[in-house]
Amino acid sequence: EALVESHLGQLIDDFVERLERRGKSLESTGKTLEGLRTEFRDQAESITRTQIFLMNVAQAEGLDVDPREMDMYFNQLSQKTGQDVLTLKQYYEQNNMVIPVRDKLLADKAVELIYSKANVKKTPQIDAAPAAAGEAAAESGE
Repeated sequence: EALVESHLGQLIDDFVERLERRGKSLESTGKTLEGLRTEFRDQAESITRTQIFLMNVAQAEGLDVDPREMDMYFNQLSQKTGQDVLTLKQYYEQNNMVIPVRDKLLADKAVELIYSKANVKKTPQIDAAPAAAGEAAAESGE
């Protein structure tokens, strides 16, 4: 439940932030925080289920995130935002955001592993038009 609440809070914060970037407020939309909580709950639960699944895959496969990968993440974030790398790291540490970053990187590794082991086979596309015509003829008694 704590993970769901965390994701729910993030979804709501993101929504409000997008509104504010467009010069709007939550009140101007006629929505309330409680309404947003209801609106985003299913999405937060889905994100949580996916995260738990991916973390279990990562654990079962012995995946880990090493310090170099964390450094690379913060370097990319620094380039994207134009902020100093050390300042970003300190901010993330002070706001207890390092573990969620590590978990995101671990989940990304799990997804990559799943895709790399997937056995994808292309099948020829079936033309639906003749099949539909055949079904219509059978229903009409022809």
